[in-house]
Amino acid sequence: MLSEHHYKKLDSACERLTVLAEQTSRLPEHYQKVVSSALNELSVSHLEMQTLLEELGQQNQQLAASRVALEDERRRYQELFEFAPDGYLVTDREGTIFEANSAALKLFKVERDFIIGKQLSDFVVPEESERYNRILKELQESAMQKTCDWRIVLKSGENKIFPASFTAGAVCNVEGEVIGLRWLFSDISWRKKMEEEMLKADKLESIGILAGGIAHDFNNLLASLMGHISLARVYKDSPEKVLQRLDLAERVIVQAKELIHQLFQFSKGDFPDCKVFSVKKAIDNILDLSLDNFSCIKCFCDLPPDLFPVEADETQISQVIHNVIINALQAMPEGGTIQISGENIYMDEAENICFPPLAQRDYLRLSISDTGNGIPLEYLQKIFDPFFTTKKEGTGLGLATSYFIVKKHSGWIEVDSKVGEGTTFHLYLPASSGNNKFRDCRTKTRTIS
Repeated sequence: MLSEHHYKKLDSACERLTVLAEQTSRLPEHYQKVVSSALNELSVSHLEMQTLLEELGQQNQQLAASRVALEDERRRYQELFEFAPDGYLVTDREGTIFEANSAALKLFKVERDFIIGKQLSDFVVPEESERYNRILKELQESAMQKTCDWRIVLKSGENKIFPASFTAGAVCNVEGEVIGLRWLFSDISWRKKMEEEMLKADKLESIGILAGGIAHDFNNLLASLMGHISLARVYKDSPEKVLQRLDLAERVIVQAKELIHQLFQFSKGDFPDCKVFSVKKAIDNILDLSLDNFSCIKCFCDLPPDLFPVEADETQISQVIHNVIINALQAMPEGGTIQISGENIYMDEAENICFPPLAQRDYLRLSISDTGNGIPLEYLQKIFDPFFTTKKEGTGLGLATSYFIVKKHSGWIEVDSKVGEGTTFHLYLPASSGNNKFRDCRTKTRTIS
């Protein structure tokens, strides 16, 4: 800022110019004109200089006010940064920490001098290093400007691990180059505990639903058993037909026995009892039992010979397929067609953004279609809800049980249907882990938006 001293010096110079002007009166007239002209120019310059000085003084005052405001903003930012409830880190593009707030220090249980200059990767557990490096690379390349609620397991300076939720963002210069990174994170141990408690509650509720569903299926088996016994009586004069009916009745009894075994599994917490088996064989057995009383319905089964074997509980998956086929049969009381197809799927994480939440691995996709009337749109979102049914004698537990079983196997079940055109159920079942030989010929899955 210009001081009063500067203005006094300027006024003093003007006074000396005035004295000089008086002294020029003794000079010849020619020199007087030259000096007078110069003095006039100096006077004008003096006025302009005074105006400029005043403007500079105002600008200095504005700059001083801006400096004070900027300092206040910096102090407020520092307070927000320092006292934020979540951990906040600032790193260079390589992940080297050069700023950390108190919450971050508390979460990592370290002093500020210890953490500054360290790599953020030093606080990531080894099992998560690959995923951290992938996210870091994407941020460095501006392929992902920001990632929210990215979960990772961290370790403190005392080597205690804790789950954390990260929000990471790239800081770019005017050319769009990444020059730094910001990391906001929090300890979500409490959230994980709540999720576990909710899963326990869901499991208890689901077991109740499953028990009801098994009772529903057991009732269907008893009805089938009574039907075969009654037909055996009708065919009492044809030993061959009687034996055929008794053989089918025996199969139904075996299925009922397996369902009872499943109840014991629930009570012991052994759910599910996974093993490797062929879905094709299971479907053949189900069709033998299900189609016998539906002569007006044709069934076409198109399963490729190189179809992946499934790693799951055979009894429970058979129960799911049986429920879906029974629903298809009941949707075509006047006759129709059932089409069963399958294909090998490799679920790629990069293609899984809009897809149901499935892990990155091999799956068998089993599709069961019917040519019935289809499911109205208002019912389509409810068909897997417990006790929802449009049938007079239905319990609404068949598809609810199926949905639960498939989810417990880390699979997925979905339905496509159009009124007047029919319905298709898609089952995504985890394939056996020994399928690496198929890696080069896998079919990429479609993406559902």
